[in-house]
Amino acid sequence: MEGAIKVDIGRIKEHFDLTPGNEPPLSIWIIGRPAAGKTTTAEMLQHVVRQAGYRVELVDGEVVRAIFDGKLGHSRDDRLIALDRLIHVNRFLQSHGIIPITATIMGLRQMREI
Repeated sequence: MEGAIKVDIGRIKEHFDLTPGNEPPLSIWIIGRPAAGKTTTAEMLQHVVRQAGYRVELVDGEVVRAIFDGKLGHSRDDRLIALDRLIHVNRFLQSHGIIPITATIMGLRQMREI
């Protein structure tokens, strides 16, 4: 698995100048079903990207949901609120030159197309 991730990092380097201080507003999203291994995959990717010398942080959808308001449910409106919060966290990290890797469930087609 780690070899496949290194190939992807090489592709990213081909298209973006990720020299510290010059990072573009890059964000990596890993989406899928519950218990599908999103966080595990994101943690592995985070390790590889960090070892390559980049500033990177993991944004776990469930952790962000609990920090902001543990009362959000899974209705359409609550999911859109949670997505909006994830986007804001991503933008905040990007504004500080950090590449966010977000692992979350995207239950609505509308959300996956954003």
